[in-house]
Amino acid sequence: MAIDGGPGSQHLTSPLTLSISQDGKEWVRVWKAEGPAATWEVSVNSLYAGAPVPGKPGRYVRIQLQPKNPESLRLRRVRVYGFTGDDAK
Repeated sequence: MAIDGGPGSQHLTSPLTLSISQDGKEWVRVWKAEGPAATWEVSVNSLYAGAPVPGKPGRYVRIQLQPKNPESLRLRRVRVYGFTGDDAK
């Protein structure tokens, strides 16, 4: 997944997080930005026997800030790459 925040994202003061969900109700946070950047590349992995394996099932993606004070989030582009269960065959 690629998140392109453009120039404004370099000044974020709150952590940017990415969560995924199978049903849109129960969310699992899978990534948190280490700091401000113009673009983030996020690899969503599952762990099997302690080793990261690409891909974690999810139907919904949520990108959010969790600020102490109100702060706007403006993203230029979000690209999500994946496949359906049928593509894995």
